[in-house]
Amino acid sequence: MLGEGSFFSNYSPEDPTVEHQIKTAEVIDGLPFVKLKFIRHFKEKLGREKDLKDIGIIDQYLAVKN
Repeated sequence: MLGEGSFFSNYSPEDPTVEHQIKTAEVIDGLPFVKLKFIRHFKEKLGREKDLKDIGIIDQYLAVKN
């Protein structure tokens, strides 16, 4: 089924599935976390005001980290 394993009912092919997010999780202090690029993707897709602010913070962090 198209979109199975996605957080969104309006699934698109570029959306990472839950399974993919788990498999590629970043382990920090022994705990798995969803990668920031996936969090950013979903926040951009939602496009709410609070998400747009978060995207700015994520972009700043990733620019410094890289």
